[in-house]
Amino acid sequence: HTTKMFGRGKSCKIILKNNHLRNLLLSRKLSSVKGQIPRRSFLYIPGNEERKVSKATGLNSDCVVLDCEDGVASNKKEEARNTIHNILGQLKFGSSEVCVRINSIETGLAEDDLKAALTAKELPDSIVVPKVETVEHLDWLSDKVSSIMKPSADKKLGLITQVESALSLLNLRAVCEHGTSTDRPFRFEALVFGSDDFLVSIGATRTKDAKELIHARQSVVVHAKAFGLQAIDMVYINFKGKKHLVLEKDVLLFCYKHGTKKKF
Repeated sequence: HTTKMFGRGKSCKIILKNNHLRNLLLSRKLSSVKGQIPRRSFLYIPGNEERKVSKATGLNSDCVVLDCEDGVASNKKEEARNTIHNILGQLKFGSSEVCVRINSIETGLAEDDLKAALTAKELPDSIVVPKVETVEHLDWLSDKVSSIMKPSADKKLGLITQVESALSLLNLRAVCEHGTSTDRPFRFEALVFGSDDFLVSIGATRTKDAKELIHARQSVVVHAKAFGLQAIDMVYINFKGKKHLVLEKDVLLFCYKHGTKKKF
């Protein structure tokens, strides 16, 4: 679960004391991919919790992600859809990109999520799709978006997919080629590396230095760079751990220089 990019307390000052890093993080014009907006902070909010969604209007996160997936219990999915449908076009999130994360296609819940988001008064800027593993998933998404969106819609959706399994990583080249080479009702813009589900997929255990994820993280960056997409790194949760936050700060600097965005 990603929260605000900067929390409170001494640990965040580690980042802010570094002038170069601070300028990178606070400049809203930063983007390593020409024509794309910076996506340095993702704020995932359970779509069924209207109070939290309303609070996000003043947090100025790069991306506000209204969630139908992991952040929402199975018995709250319909409530999340209704809340998101009603809020889109009603609340204003300032300069934040407004995204909706749907459930994965294989769950059978994704179509209802799309209908709720794409028939709202105002379309979201982007759709976040978890567990995209095959080109068939992209074809399914294209068909559903085309059939659900109003013909008069003058806005093209952004698409952000999540790499969360061994199969997803193995098929990443094919997915990127397919998503960027064909005329579709969306703009394929970014890849998100979902580390926790990826570890479950390969049967690995998460360690503090995350060395078991180096290959996968580098692979996401390489594919993103090759196809003109943004690479968005895994969530860093333990921002209160000073020692490891410093290490992640160094990773963050490296990532900005080499094309990936870090999430806190």
